[in-house]
Amino acid sequence: MIRKRLEIREHAAGVYHIQYFDGFLYSSSADRFLTRWDPELGVHDKFAIRFEQSVYQFIIHNQILLAGTASGDLHFFDLKDRKEIRHFTTHTSAVFSMEMDATRDLVYVGDADGNLSVWRWSDQKFLAEFPMECGKIRTICIHNDRLYLGGADGYIYVLDADKLNLLDRFYAHNEGVTAITVINDKIYSGGKDAFIRSWDLTLQKEQAIPAHNFAIYKLLPWNNLLLSVSRDKMIKAFTTELQPVFRIAAKDGGHSHSVNSACIIDDRQFATCGDDRRIIFWKQD
Repeated sequence: MIRKRLEIREHAAGVYHIQYFDGFLYSSSADRFLTRWDPELGVHDKFAIRFEQSVYQFIIHNQILLAGTASGDLHFFDLKDRKEIRHFTTHTSAVFSMEMDATRDLVYVGDADGNLSVWRWSDQKFLAEFPMECGKIRTICIHNDRLYLGGADGYIYVLDADKLNLLDRFYAHNEGVTAITVINDKIYSGGKDAFIRSWDLTLQKEQAIPAHNFAIYKLLPWNNLLLSVSRDKMIKAFTTELQPVFRIAAKDGGHSHSVNSACIIDDRQFATCGDDRRIIFWKQD
């Protein structure tokens, strides 16, 4: 059974992204604040950064936070010293996706114009930029030596993670790919067409289901399941064979507007956020 454990409604506008890191939950919102919360008490811990534009995407690793704004600016912050350490204007359109590759000490950033940039995490150094010409890059996923990008053109692009050359691309979703994750060497993708599709590592399609009513904004593995959140206000979970396990709607205490993102707390808890300004913590009893 999944139950609501805690709800935070302190942002003044919709919440775009959340990440759990080092005992805290971080959130970014259309109110232009990136804020940190105590996930046990649901209170703000007095850490917040105000930006000139909204932050659609951020990522945290090794006490460094990288935030990407609606104008394309990238800001690196040292969480320990609570100060900005780098600011770049490499991207000129909104940053919609980021992926950390800790093995290679890299972070990948995708923007609304279809540009992919690559940065070394440890010294925040810009390494390369690639115009993918795929429309908005809403999702990036690293798995072993492969990097998967989801384009607004409906294709999934496969890059060699070491050489960053394009290996393949295949058509996945009408109107655009919005979410990609990998579980047990199986690729799962979600799109604006509201379908979830699974693919083996040879890029052969295995299954496809009409999972939601509107665009799928996040897919992620949790407790041997696949979690999915959508613009249709729903949170759903599926087996790795895409069999439904549970769903959480507004009438169950879920979100009343689009669910924009989710993150894992532990093997019994996850959190979601949405346009209703809420961050909700869910627990499996």
